Amino acid sequence: MLIDKMSYFKTIGVNRYILSIILIVSSVKVSCSQERWSLQRCIDSALVRNYEISKQEKEIQIRKYDYTIAKRERLPAVQGYSNVYTNFGRSQDIFGTIQRNDNLNSNMGITAEIMLYNFHRLRNQARQASINIDKEVLEKEIMDRELITRVVEAYLSVLMQVAIVEARDSAVMFSRHLYERTEKTTQIGTTSKSELHEAKANLTREMQQLQKVIMDRELARLKLAQLIQMENYKDVLFLLDELDLKMEQEILPLEDLVLQSYQKQPTARRYALSLLDLKLQEQITKSQLYPTISGSTTVATTYFNAFRQSFTDPFLTQSRNNFAQQVVLNLSIPIFDRGRSRNQLPQLNVKESQLRIDNDLELLWIRQQTEEIYLNYNVNNQNMNYAEEARDDTRKALDFAEASFKTGQISIYELNTSRQNFIEAESELLKARYSTLFSYKMLLYQINDTYMVF
Repeated sequence: MLIDKMSYFKTIGVNRYILSIILIVSSVKVSCSQERWSLQRCIDSALVRNYEISKQEKEIQIRKYDYTIAKRERLPAVQGYSNVYTNFGRSQDIFGTIQRNDNLNSNMGITAEIMLYNFHRLRNQARQASINIDKEVLEKEIMDRELITRVVEAYLSVLMQVAIVEARDSAVMFSRHLYERTEKTTQIGTTSKSELHEAKANLTREMQQLQKVIMDRELARLKLAQLIQMENYKDVLFLLDELDLKMEQEILPLEDLVLQSYQKQPTARRYALSLLDLKLQEQITKSQLYPTISGSTTVATTYFNAFRQSFTDPFLTQSRNNFAQQVVLNLSIPIFDRGRSRNQLPQLNVKESQLRIDNDLELLWIRQQTEEIYLNYNVNNQNMNYAEEARDDTRKALDFAEASFKTGQISIYELNTSRQNFIEAESELLKARYSTLFSYKMLLYQINDTYMVF
C-alpha cells in the first residue's frame, strides 16, 4: 500500500506537469482572442459612457449659454418697426367738419435702448451666472470621483474573484487526480471503499465550491460591465498588468489625512461657491431698492397718402422729408413693493446660516469617511498579516500531510482536511489582500485632487 501511494504521487506529479503545460498553452490562445481591458481603460470608458455624467456635461453647456446671455444684457437692445394702416369713411376734423377722409398711413423706424444705471444688477447677474458654471463643473467632478471609486472597487473585486477561482480550480484538479488514483487502487484492493467514497465526496464538494466562486466571479464581472456600460463583456480580459500591488507609500496620521481631505475633496469646495453666489444674490436684491436709469433713442419717418387729394408726395420724398429723431431718458424710482425686497434680505441671512450648517455637515461627512477608510485599512492590513501567517502555516501543514500520506501515517480524510484548510487560508488571504489594497488606494485618493493610475 505504501508503494502504491508513492507511485501515485509520482504519477500525479507528472500528470500535473503535463496538465499545467496544456493549461498554459490554452490560456495563451484564449488570451490572444480576448479583448484586454486595463483599469485605466475601464475608468475612461465609465466616465465617457455614464449617462448621469453626460447629462451633467449638458447642464454645464446650458450654464455657459446662460452666462453668455447675462453678459450681453449690458449691450444696447436695437429693434426696427414698421406700421401700415388705412382709414375709410367719414370722420370729423378739428374744426368739427364731417367729411369723407380716406387715407393711407405708414411709419417705420429703429429704436435702441440701454440700461445706464441699476446698482450693478446686470454685472452681478453675469457674475452669478459664471459661478453657476463653476458649481456645475464641481458637481461633475464629484460625480467623476464617485464613479471612479466604484469602478476601482469593482475592478479589484473581479481580480480577487479570478484569483479565488484559480485557487479553487487547482483544488478541484488535485481532488480529481486523488479520486482517479483511489478508484484504481480500490479496484486492485489496496484501498478501502470508504476512502474511495471520501475521495469522491471531496471531489464533489470542491466542484460545488468551484461553481460557487465562478458565480461570484461572473457577478463581479457583470457589476463592472454595468458600471462601464459594456454589453458584450464575455470575451473581455481584465488585466493585472498596470495594477501596482505594492503599498510602499507611507500612510499619514489620521488627523493629517483629515486636514488634507478638507483641502482636496471637491465636496468641501461647495461652501465657498455657494457663499459667493449668496452674496451676489444679496447685491441683486438690494438693487431693487435703488433707482434705475435707462436711455433710448428712436430714428423714424412717416408717410401719408390722402386718396381724395390730387397730388401727394411720393413715398421716398415723404420718408426723407418726414425724418425725425427722439432721445428719451427714463428714471424709475421704487416707492413701494409690498416689502418684498426688505423681507428677502433677512431671508438671505437665514440661508447663509443654513449654508454654514451644510458646510459643517459636509466637513463632518468627509471626516467620518476618512476615519472609516483609515480604520478599514488598518483592520484589513492586520487581517492580511494574519492571513499570510495562516496561509504559510497551512501550507507547511499540507506539505507535512502529503508526506505523511505517502508513508501511510494519515488517511485520506486527514489529507483532504489539510488541503481544504490550505484552500480556505489562501482564499482569506486573497480577500484580505485586495481589501487592504482598495483601502490603501482610497486613502491616497482621498488626499489627492485627481485619480492616479495604480
